[in-house]
Amino acid sequence: MFFVGRSVTGRTSRLSEVVDVSPYFQLIYCSRRPTSSDEIGAADVRDILAVAREDNARDDITGALLVDADCFAQLLEGPADKVEALFERIRLDPRHQDVVVLCRQTVVERVFPDWSMGYASPVESDEIDRTARVFANAFYAPGPAAAAEVRELIVSAVAQVQLW
Repeated sequence: MFFVGRSVTGRTSRLSEVVDVSPYFQLIYCSRRPTSSDEIGAADVRDILAVAREDNARDDITGALLVDADCFAQLLEGPADKVEALFERIRLDPRHQDVVVLCRQTVVERVFPDWSMGYASPVESDEIDRTARVFANAFYAPGPAAAAEVRELIVSAVAQVQLW
């Protein structure tokens, strides 16, 4: 956290305002859902979200999860050590296969500052098609362009959901 003081003369003066400009760490990844008999159902996703929301609130992590029939995409943000530790647990979780990191970056503000874990899943055919295309691109050509596309998809999908 940096402390910013305002002075009419431009010289350093007493502290008059505190502004939090701490950087946050942001990680975006995609993974495939297992195709075995141990597939993840809607009840499993609800259980995952309940635990994630509690753990993320404790660890000052925010973000959102997008789930379709075949894949997960998640945007995580918060303290770098906490986000990386969470991601390592996700990467080792057998419910995630072919995990691809699309970006690791420092950001000044969070995309989801008020939610320990937002959630969306496409239901309309055009949303399902768009999500499938974005996921396919993320696995085929991971990088900054895919990260931006997945970030925008998560933000727009979660914004449509209204319930957190």
